[in-house]
Formats: sequence, structure tokens, C-alpha cells
Amino acid sequence: MYADIAFQQKIGDQETLCYKVPKTLETSIKEGQLVNLTLRRRTATGLIWRLHDEKPSFKTVDIKEITNETPLLTPDQIKLANWISEYYFAPLFKVLKLFVPAKIFKGKTMKPRIKEKPIPEKLNLKNLTIAQKNALDTIESAEHKSSSKTGAKVTPSNKFLIHGITGSGKTEIYLHLAKKHLDNNEQVLILVPEISLTPQTVEYFESRLQIQAAVIHSKLSEGEKYKTWLDIKTREKNLVIGSRSSIFSPFTNLSLIIMDEEHEFSYKQDQSPRYETHKVAEQILELQPKTKLILGSATPSIETAFTYQDRTLTLENRIGNAKLPQVKTVDMREEFKKRNKSIFSDALQSKMQTTLDDGKQ
Repeated sequence: MYADIAFQQKIGDQETLCYKVPKTLETSIKEGQLVNLTLRRRTATGLIWRLHDEKPSFKTVDIKEITNETPLLTPDQIKLANWISEYYFAPLFKVLKLFVPAKIFKGKTMKPRIKEKPIPEKLNLKNLTIAQKNALDTIESAEHKSSSKTGAKVTPSNKFLIHGITGSGKTEIYLHLAKKHLDNNEQVLILVPEISLTPQTVEYFESRLQIQAAVIHSKLSEGEKYKTWLDIKTREKNLVIGSRSSIFSPFTNLSLIIMDEEHEFSYKQDQSPRYETHKVAEQILELQPKTKLILGSATPSIETAFTYQDRTLTLENRIGNAKLPQVKTVDMREEFKKRNKSIFSDALQSKMQTTLDDGKQ
């Protein structure tokens, strides 16, 4: 038996290196496990990427030992990492860093000093409007079908776009969906575009669901990343809220992905490995068809609006008696003719001054 090993460091032109599996490890070794081995005359840590019986043309070195019984990555996560590497032309060692924190990959243990914030005071779920309930029922009753008996392609119904104006209650639909899946002991991922939105989103969901969320964003310390990763891997926390990188969390039973404000540019990673969160989420659904993806926005991107045109749920009214603001368009060319070279039109300056004089924002 042989094993292709992946590393979190560049190892030349190859993505993986081939090692021999000793007879003593053949019954216990699995893809996704960490192992110790010799690399350039030093002991190094690598991850079992693929097991096979294809004898290479060169002499191989034996794997020394397995360092953890439980695989760090599931077979689906390995497939997802391979897809990202191929689709985005990204080196595998960089992709692997998205999925596993460096401290965990190196087999190091940490005792991070993290003080868990108490769950906010309980707030009840709000009653849904007819439009919200119809959207919720459509999503919950949908079943994924990849093909029909005749072989004709059937539109998958495990992903939806909620196109709702600001204040129409999209978040409340997310909340009811999350509750159902969490009550079934399934994992739920809530994606938000900016770190600044994370605290209010966490408080909103924790106060109503009365469970602690695992929070992920780029500002976490190494210790916080370590603990959060383990909390998700061990199912200590089933609700995950975070920015784009949280989609690579070590889920073992992910059933719902919600991407709020899907139109935001921050869902695109602009450094290698570059990726678009939408594409990664949809690839997860390809690997795990029972998972559902919900995109939400008041102003969907053109690509999303077109792709999801037959799976769009529309919310046209604000909750309660809230009314949309009146909008007036000003032609700034006319302002230049009046010798107004400010970035504000005369009409806007007048309305701003009136609002401030009234003690409003």
C-alpha cells in the first residue's frame, strides 16, 4: 500500500509526495490522517491525501507513524480541496492551509485563554408574515433531485435566492431555518460579508436560539482559531457564524449554508488561493446534495439573479407599517451649470440641513 502525502509547505513542483505504508499500519491508516515521516532527512508532518496500490517507479520511504486516529479531513473535504486547487490554479499546500490551522497540522496542542461570552438574554422568535412563511415552506419542502428516470436533467432544489427589500424580514427566515436544522442536531453555517457585521449577527442568533455559536473571522488569534476549529470538529458547537473563510470549517454534518448580503465583493478572496465563496458553496452541494444553500440580498448580483431566476423567493414589503423612503434623482450636470462644484447637490444639502436642524440623523 502506498500513500500520497500533502504538506502545508512547498515541496518542489509536485503537489504531493508518495510514501510506502508499512504492513503494521495498513489496517489503521485512513485518508485525512496526520502522519510523521522523513522529508529531506528531517522528521516532518504530512496528511494522507490518497491511499492506493500503484507502485511508483522510484524507491519509496516508509511512513513512520500515525499521529492522530481521527482524520482531520473527510473524503468530501479532500475532494473539495482538490477542486479548489484545480479550478483556481492554486497550489495544494496553500489550499490545505484554508482547511486546517497550522498548529493543528503540526500536531501541537494549545490551551488558549478564551473567555466565552455568556449567551444573551433570551428573545423569542417573531411570528412570520404570510410572505415569509411561504418562502420558508418552499425551502423546507424542497427535495434535491439531480436527475429523472428518463435521464433528463432536473433543476436542483437545494439552493434558493431570497430577494427581499431592506426590512422585509430575510433574517427571520434564516433564523427559523437554522432552528429546524439545529434541533435535528445538524450543523448550520451563517456567512456574513464583513467582520463588523459578525457581533450583531452572533447576538441575534444566540439570543433567539439560546446556543453558543462558533465565530470565525480573519482577526482571530492562533489560539482562538485552534479552539474554534476543534469545537466544530468535535461537534461541541453546531452553529457557525463567520466571514468567507468559515466555509472551510471541519464540518461533519453540515445541512444548511446561509449567505447573507450575497452581492458583497468581500465574498471573493483576492489573494492566493483566490476563490469565490458562492462557487465553493455550490461545489459543497455537488458533493453533499442533502445540504441546502440559501443566498439573501436586497440587491442580488446580476450573475446570482440570472442563475437563480427559477429559484428566487421574493419579499416585496417591509415588516409592519414601515414604508420605503421616497427617492429623488438629481442630475449633477445641472448642478455644474449652476456653478455648484460640491459633491452634494443643492437639494441634498437643503434636506440634510433640515434633518440636522430637526435633531435627526
